Amino acid sequence: MTTSHRSNFALLAIAFSLLIATAAMAREAVVTLKDGRTFKGEVLEETDKAITLRISGIATPYNRDLIQSVEFIKTVEEEYAERRSKVKDDDVRGRYTIARWLYDKRAYAMAQKELAELAALAPNNADVTLLRRIVEEKIKADAAVTPGPGPGPGPGPVTDAPKAGDLPTDRLTAKQINRIRVLEINENATPPPRISVPLNVVEAFLTKYSDNELVPKVAAEKNRFKAQKDLEKLKLMLQVGAREFYDDVVSHDDPPAIRDFRLLHRTYVLSFCATNDCHGGAKAGRFFLFASNPTSNETIHTNFYILTQSRPKAGYMVDRDYPSRSLLLQYGLPLDKAATPHPDVPGFRSPMVTVDKDRTYQMLLEWISKSLYRPEPKYDLDYRIPTLTPPAKPEAPA
Repeated sequence: MTTSHRSNFALLAIAFSLLIATAAMAREAVVTLKDGRTFKGEVLEETDKAITLRISGIATPYNRDLIQSVEFIKTVEEEYAERRSKVKDDDVRGRYTIARWLYDKRAYAMAQKELAELAALAPNNADVTLLRRIVEEKIKADAAVTPGPGPGPGPGPVTDAPKAGDLPTDRLTAKQINRIRVLEINENATPPPRISVPLNVVEAFLTKYSDNELVPKVAAEKNRFKAQKDLEKLKLMLQVGAREFYDDVVSHDDPPAIRDFRLLHRTYVLSFCATNDCHGGAKAGRFFLFASNPTSNETIHTNFYILTQSRPKAGYMVDRDYPSRSLLLQYGLPLDKAATPHPDVPGFRSPMVTVDKDRTYQMLLEWISKSLYRPEPKYDLDYRIPTLTPPAKPEAPA
């Protein structure tokens, strides 16, 4: 190796080491401004005058004079170590809660290890067994979509979906997803949802709805309103019905309705409803669900929207007023146990829910009855629910 080559190699090694060190030091933080707005992102730079966050891939600086506080977010490993140190080794419920938290954080390998120890400790615990199976399936699914070595692409998705172009592809946009998240916000959730209402939006809201009796009128009242948390501002906007401002409110977290649906989407909707032979493939008919890119926000929120907004003749797919009547539940029961059994059509297979006391049944029922917002919000989205019209029967020969 020549001196020149050695020098280049050394420089590359140093650069690579610096890159690794930078990635290891990268931390997320929540910046709260003095006007009440909050922003979450990866810290790129800190100085006496400003802090710069990477938000959605964009470097965004914030002047120190405008910042109320900066809260650094612990890594999953750090928070896990802290939580685990407070729970005894034989505390099955406490350790299960930690494993569920790891699953929600997508730390599947850590969750798998915790659940393996729990399974040895409590082999007959149904919750542990179910979550362990879900985590292991998730790890297998992630491995299946990971690109393989060499120049060619790796294995495809787990689901054997029809070729692209044969099925609908249009999913909800980021703006539509944000509106659903905003309208499903539960102000009583713990921890409380993190949202941002820009100051110019607050000003425009106070001006446009100044005639409403609930809206502050005098300067002192307006200033007190502006000083409130953004969640309180949103509550008044929702109470007044200021729909034109909903899209300007940013929800930084999934509300319980979406957060809990994510697990059900993976374990029930994709495994039972959106399969290739059922509503996720070319045989879907008039009711279609997306199965490709199953973990993306676009797929999850679009399927959430389709399920909550579909109104077949037999009833509501998701009935917030009478949860047990929801077709999403009824169609999962055995035909002889369901009040509204699934139509006996080609592609329908044995249900995932065995009886109405089944763990999956209870999770679905709890999601509909406790997680979803009531009364049902009006999303008013410019989105057409996709369908696959069955092909016309060929004419009989003369």
